[in-house]
Amino acid sequence: MKKKLSLLLCAALTATTLAGCGQAQSSPAGTDAGTEASAAGTAGSKEGEKILTYAVMEEPETLDPTLNNYSTSSTFLQNMFCGLFQLEADGSLSNAMCDTYEVSGDGLTYTFTLKDGLKWSDGSDLTAGDFEYSWKRVLNPDTASPAAWELHYLKGGEEYNTQGGSAQDVGVKAVDDKTLEVTLKAPTPYFLYLTASSNFFPVKQEVVEGQDPWTKSADTYVCNGAFTLEK
Repeated sequence: MKKKLSLLLCAALTATTLAGCGQAQSSPAGTDAGTEASAAGTAGSKEGEKILTYAVMEEPETLDPTLNNYSTSSTFLQNMFCGLFQLEADGSLSNAMCDTYEVSGDGLTYTFTLKDGLKWSDGSDLTAGDFEYSWKRVLNPDTASPAAWELHYLKGGEEYNTQGGSAQDVGVKAVDDKTLEVTLKAPTPYFLYLTASSNFFPVKQEVVEGQDPWTKSADTYVCNGAFTLEK
């Protein structure tokens, strides 16, 4: 079952509770020191549920991964979305949406193969094309993402973002539904760690470009992480 995320936003101290079924999960990257996971039996929870409670000092600045350059928002987004890789509590990397990958001898080209059966929270298929769209959306100068610089590692990324370059020249391409080919402008040994950050998370094009502002309501919010937006 998809877990549910409640954003309880108050003027002073904001307490956020994430309730879900199944095993307790490792604390994600960006977790506040006050975060804790409690076992079933917590007040208000159903039998078998796990409750993950966050204490944050302010409302999330944005719930759109593309626009995120903030620590508070990252706390929520790391739970509701998932990239190619994810950071574990001990700082190590583990596979998330990525099943396997290969790196060219010169360290410039990464070929990622996605896991089978990936889905968005609305039940639709998640494909490599979603990653290509999302990464180029971050770099699109019209998006004006404050975190676009994080994708300047991609070949043609900085040129597209700041110098009038073309999106077609950006080094990210969906070869097919399960294969994502990424070309960097220079060898970057820590690139896999970057894919675990929120700006590298996929977003669904049909939702983002829909008529309704997708991040303003749980009814329109589509994500791919361990938790979904409840309210």
